[in-house]
Amino acid sequence: FSVFAYMVFVSLYPPCLSAIITARKEFGSKKRFYLMLFTGVVCAYFSAMLINLLGNLFLGVTKI
Repeated sequence: FSVFAYMVFVSLYPPCLSAIITARKEFGSKKRFYLMLFTGVVCAYFSAMLINLLGNLFLGVTKI
């Protein structure tokens, strides 16, 4: 399930550098821009972590 978690992370984290620079210009505010970046990375990380954890629990690899 690590592969599925990686695919979800890559799909959700902020895009390439040129898109990030364009988003910074469009937001106009540094605070909103950094909030967008932070939210994207945190959402991607926790989604991938949840998929990995649930997948390993389903297969019986990890026990809680």
